[in-house]
Amino acid sequence: MLPAETITGGWSLSITSASLTATTTTVSSSVNPSTTGQGVTFTAGVTSSGSPVTSGTVTFTEGATTLAANVAVNGSGNAGFTTSSLPEGNHVITATYNGTATFATSNNSVNQRVDNATTVNGNTFCNTGPIAVKPGSATPYPSHISVSALGGQVGKVTAQLKNVSHQFAEDIDALLVGPNGANSVVLVSDAGNGSAATSNVSITFSDTAAGSVPATGAWGAANSSVSARATDYAPAGAADAFPAPAPLSFGASAPTGTATLASAFAGTSPNGTWSLYIVDDGAPDTGSIAGGWCLTVTPMASLATSASGSVAVGGQVRDTAVLSGGQSPTGSIVFSLFGPDDATCSAAAVFTSSAVVVSGNGSYDSPSFTPTAPGTYRWRASYSGDANNLALAGACNAANESVSVHAGVVGYRDRVRLGPRAAGARGRPGRRSDAHRFRAARRARGGLA
Repeated sequence: MLPAETITGGWSLSITSASLTATTTTVSSSVNPSTTGQGVTFTAGVTSSGSPVTSGTVTFTEGATTLAANVAVNGSGNAGFTTSSLPEGNHVITATYNGTATFATSNNSVNQRVDNATTVNGNTFCNTGPIAVKPGSATPYPSHISVSALGGQVGKVTAQLKNVSHQFAEDIDALLVGPNGANSVVLVSDAGNGSAATSNVSITFSDTAAGSVPATGAWGAANSSVSARATDYAPAGAADAFPAPAPLSFGASAPTGTATLASAFAGTSPNGTWSLYIVDDGAPDTGSIAGGWCLTVTPMASLATSASGSVAVGGQVRDTAVLSGGQSPTGSIVFSLFGPDDATCSAAAVFTSSAVVVSGNGSYDSPSFTPTAPGTYRWRASYSGDANNLALAGACNAANESVSVHAGVVGYRDRVRLGPRAAGARGRPGRRSDAHRFRAARRARGGLA
């Protein structure tokens, strides 16, 4: 038997690996934002030094969830998949090129926004998707409503949260942000408490509501619909906080601040994407806004007016109002004339028209009126408004609304100069035969050269 031997120095292994060629992956979506139930195709492009990589596979994921695995790249270096199952909210979709024996792995992501389709009923726009309220940001965050095809500017807006339930509603903070991202108001914060749960309450926020959301107890009786002004009870030193992408600064409503729906949005464009940010600033209670939310927008139409020109006493005056920017306006316009020389329009009007029926944006004329005394007269026009448009009233001494009525006898010469319609004569306006006969008679008497 041979004596035992040892390898006292141990051993080693040298491995030389071939370096892999670097790759770059991009990812895009066919439509972004999309709506729930809409098919969206995600496409990954894989290149190396600017040239397509035509071998290998791509896996698409959202967080830890695999959406499509090992999708082969094609001859253009692209791989894709289509889905229509993404729920409302933000989705970070990652495409990972899995690499080969010669090409290294790489990945990239796209943020896909999915919104519930906005339902429209007149001037009311709704997102009926439920909102899950949990400690921190709600899901979705934010929830969107798309407003389009409204004319003019915002006159009034109300917001409704539908079917709100929460064991401790004081935890709910809600921020409404307009389409430009700069105008906002806190709808509710720190209202109610755990002494009574809020159960299936639909609440409409309106500047004309009788009161605020209760500071304690439920927001309303179970299964009820209530109205309230925007209400922010955020305690001193504990201001509301809404994580990005909510704006850093926002309008706090009373009693914490002074912002209202009107101060936030009146005079702005209504069209675009409105955002509702919901935060639960306490734990462990949760809740929901099961019916989603709605906006009702009343446009602010405009009324431009212009009076007829100056006339002599006995001539006729009238006013014209041009209504624009309204949402298929109906209702009526009433014209009032003040004077003579009533600079504040404080006395009784000398003439008030019957209601002139409005049927859409356009120009509307008052009936004619014949002043009986000289002086300066001032017109005012008032639009009644309707379910979709706010009422409008012209101001005393508005531009182009004054008409001068000068003294003078309306005789034969005035009838020739003004025309019989203005002077109250018979016949066709400006009949030349009458004028010729008048001048001929004066010449015969030697009174007209």
